[in-house]
Amino acid sequence: MRIALVAHRFGGPTGGIERAVEELARRLCSDHEVHVFTQQFDAPEIADSVVHHPIPQLTRRWSLNLLWFFLLSRYYVSREQFDVIHLHCPAWIPEAISTCHGHPRAGIEAYRKIAGQYSRKEFRRRARRFRLCQPILEYNYKPRNCQAVIAVSPEVHRGLVSLCGTPEAKLHVIPNGVDASAFAAASGAQDREAIRREYGIEQEAFVFLFVGNFFHRKGLNMLIQAFAKLDDASCRLMVVGGDEKSVTWASELSAEYGAGDRVVFCGMQRDVPRYYAASDAFVFPSIYEPFGLVVLEAMASGLPVVSGRTGVSEEVVETGVNGLLVDNVADCGELARAMAVLSQAPADAKEMGRQARESAKRFSWDASVASTVELYEQVVGLRGK
Repeated sequence: MRIALVAHRFGGPTGGIERAVEELARRLCSDHEVHVFTQQFDAPEIADSVVHHPIPQLTRRWSLNLLWFFLLSRYYVSREQFDVIHLHCPAWIPEAISTCHGHPRAGIEAYRKIAGQYSRKEFRRRARRFRLCQPILEYNYKPRNCQAVIAVSPEVHRGLVSLCGTPEAKLHVIPNGVDASAFAAASGAQDREAIRREYGIEQEAFVFLFVGNFFHRKGLNMLIQAFAKLDDASCRLMVVGGDEKSVTWASELSAEYGAGDRVVFCGMQRDVPRYYAASDAFVFPSIYEPFGLVVLEAMASGLPVVSGRTGVSEEVVETGVNGLLVDNVADCGELARAMAVLSQAPADAKEMGRQARESAKRFSWDASVASTVELYEQVVGLRGK
């Protein structure tokens, strides 16, 4: 089949959607002709295996670029004939299959939950931006504007039915996956020692890891406050991701709570598996997460996970078995107590990590892509009748 994948960004070291689309293309291109339409292409390993169609970026302003891409992508894709057009972002292409990586209205709700972190003016600006863009964000999930919709989790599926009116007959839940063997292979003692030495972390220290961008929505501020409450001063928190502005903000917050010398900011990193290998536990305090690919990656790396009840965490994390679920991640005391359970019993944490690795094997990219191809074939077959 000739397949067109459409996404704002493709590949790269951080960003779950970007990596998910890259993994899909990586497996599709062995049997199909794959074309990628995107504004940012960052997947050098498969650059020769796919056809890249660059779409220009008009502006860095999120809302204007959303509209620009929504309209312009139709022109670029329509210049060629494809058996399947698979969207991973809003586009004015109603004859496509769309993957919903997060419910469109969840952005407003997420910002409402953390409104106190912004000035009233800033919060109103962000909420207004989401409301104005809502028709575009939800366009491809309306009954007339899609051939099929893939929801990455049951939570997203429920939201599409109740809030967007997406017909059940057009909805398919296909979760993301993880290359468990690749992350297990990267969890070596050599990387653990090297990363710790590079950042001046003692080899015997218990290290919590956070991976992600959009620090506010991902709950890093709450994690820093919770981390500062831990009695064990030998613990360290390693933060991977974030641009310079975000890192500066988080660094100042760490100092404000008296944990500045125990929080290590690593910035954007391409070889993230090495940072999993250098850690003892993964903390995921996200306010809202439709899936949470980093949770699976951490578990595949053999790390126990502390997380809120959101995204894939609610499905795969079992308290006391492979990690701990926190009912309210905004309660820094509750989050700190869950973290202390692991740091105070390293042997138990290591055993939970072994169980986490086994749990992650339930989610594979091969199975995810196989289900996606099966849906492609169904849509192509129906179109031919």
